[in-house]
Amino acid sequence: MKTLSRILIASALAAVSLAPLASVPAKADAHILVCAATESGKAEGPRRLTNPNTMTSYVLNSQGCAVISSADAGWFYSQGFTPGANLFSIAKTGITAQDFASLVLPAGAYVHNVVVQNTTANAVTGGIKVGTTAGGTDVVAALTCGANCYTFVADASLLKRVFSATASQTLSIDAVTAWNSASVDVTVFYSLR
Repeated sequence: MKTLSRILIASALAAVSLAPLASVPAKADAHILVCAATESGKAEGPRRLTNPNTMTSYVLNSQGCAVISSADAGWFYSQGFTPGANLFSIAKTGITAQDFASLVLPAGAYVHNVVVQNTTANAVTGGIKVGTTAGGTDVVAALTCGANCYTFVADASLLKRVFSATASQTLSIDAVTAWNSASVDVTVFYSLR
């Protein structure tokens, strides 16, 4: 009788602990970053997982995380995954002239901010512009960057935050007027939808 009671209690606790997972809304167009729980003695890192219910496969990154469709969230949670921090960055250091190849946002990116550091005593004349085309200004029109600046783009000056849901986006970094032998590092912080 004690064994049956323990089984019933364990079943009830399991049902209660899974109840919040059932209330997660599933939207076909939404994505969630999930990460595997670390297990002692088990190799972590890139591997492929397939939800047997939807037959959708995902490749985990080196930290054991993947951006998944919300339709697959319940299965991943049942496998011990937890929501991860949906904040990423891309960076390019030592930019001394127009750069239109290094900073590529993945599909579904939403930009939070752009941080710039000038590592020289030379000011970038006219500021720094960021665009989706070579020399473009549709993301940032002109960020003032004096000698040895360490600055970020104010919210009102970040003109474009949301990019294609299906295609990656290359960003162009350029001086508005002239580089003046300046060397800048640019970091873009973003989340995935």
